[in-house]
Amino acid sequence: MMFHAERLVAFRNRCIRVSAFLILVFGLSVLEGLPCLGNLLARKQGTTHTTIVLPRQSIPLTTGIIVIRNQSHSDIVTFRLSTPSTPDLTTFDRILAEVRRRAGEQSSTTTLARSAYNLVSEFRPYNWMSAKPTEEVFDPVKLFNVYGYGLCDAAARSLATILYGLGIPATVWDLRVHVITDFFDGVFWQGLDPDMRVHGYVRKTSRTLSGRLYWKNRKELQPAEVPDPEMGEMLRKQLVTALDHVTSPPLRAWWIPVTTHDAGIRLRPGEEIIRFSDSRLGYYATLSTNPPPLYANAVFRWERELPADVPTEDDLEDMAIRSKFPYVIVGGTVHLTSLEAGTPPPVPWVSVGDGNYEKCLLVESTDDAFESSATYELPQSLVGRYDFTLRLCGEDLFSTENLPRVRLEQVVLTQCSPSTFPSISEGDGEEFVQVEVSNNALFDMTLLYRTPEDCVDDFSVLGD
Repeated sequence: MMFHAERLVAFRNRCIRVSAFLILVFGLSVLEGLPCLGNLLARKQGTTHTTIVLPRQSIPLTTGIIVIRNQSHSDIVTFRLSTPSTPDLTTFDRILAEVRRRAGEQSSTTTLARSAYNLVSEFRPYNWMSAKPTEEVFDPVKLFNVYGYGLCDAAARSLATILYGLGIPATVWDLRVHVITDFFDGVFWQGLDPDMRVHGYVRKTSRTLSGRLYWKNRKELQPAEVPDPEMGEMLRKQLVTALDHVTSPPLRAWWIPVTTHDAGIRLRPGEEIIRFSDSRLGYYATLSTNPPPLYANAVFRWERELPADVPTEDDLEDMAIRSKFPYVIVGGTVHLTSLEAGTPPPVPWVSVGDGNYEKCLLVESTDDAFESSATYELPQSLVGRYDFTLRLCGEDLFSTENLPRVRLEQVVLTQCSPSTFPSISEGDGEEFVQVEVSNNALFDMTLLYRTPEDCVDDFSVLGD
């Protein structure tokens, strides 16, 4: 047993090193420029609200790629993307608006609740443990836009939060083996199960039983609105069998509305984001637990000089930048070039929580008579976070005197949900991507694609 344990530890460490190397290689390939990303589908410059119509095509797309660059010299710009088939769910208010739109005007409380229930079921397609199962997963903004998957408690609490925002009384019930949501229709409490979609219907009505009655009436549970009847029946049997082994009745679960997040894409002057849709490239962003087989990822890339000529809301001081992302971080690189001959670039340190900083790992360095440069890898301790502060210092965190002017190039790989990504798919040109910008700043947007033939090398690398 000891021998097998040692082999497992060695294998795990090897996997971590290989994953880190793939992340680094992919990050460095992004730094080399856009031509490696795919074939051009459309390109457009614009300001504020812009619509890009996808041209007619019959290409079997594997990957849809969107590249956005903030061309402004001084403005921070927030971008929001949507398509006819993918609504904008990047804020809590927009989620509520989409629920109301789907429910229609003059909707009853039950119709609104069902609309919210269907939205959670649609945009949380996987029942899977998220990267970091903390309170943020209970926020529907994060659940829809970042993860796209989570366990039943995340789905139930997110649904309850949406109902709360709609003014519908809600609560969450812990069935000891499962978690569901209750809402009050004005007369009765009704249960909704956005995860397994198994309900206890009141006889001869469409009204459902409250969660507190699920255990007692488990033989009456039925699959609901499941496209595959066999799958629905299998889920019903799983839940009923699990409840048969429970010895305690349901109890109210802890829940408070969490609506503090925003999944808008914020780009500072000159910054660029590259987003991949339904891509096998997602495996470059492997987390400690296996993610669903397909999910999108976003690569944030920017270049800037420090100390900064243009102060921004994220600049804490001359040689420190706070980076905040709408998606969970899975890795990245920092490349520094000293703009003062003969002076090496400073060392990047990043915050890892609780006021602590960690030095980035040096990967490569060059030095000649004209300039000095170095490439660093972001530490593994950043995986699963949304923000960090990058400080440029000496070997000591606080040695900030006489630092040279430097050019900073940074690539941060993040994981985001496949559900709310504006997909680029083959069709007759009827699809379009809507770009909403927070101000009149100029931006450049490029749509690219990759076919299965383009991805052969990726597949072979992953296969090896």
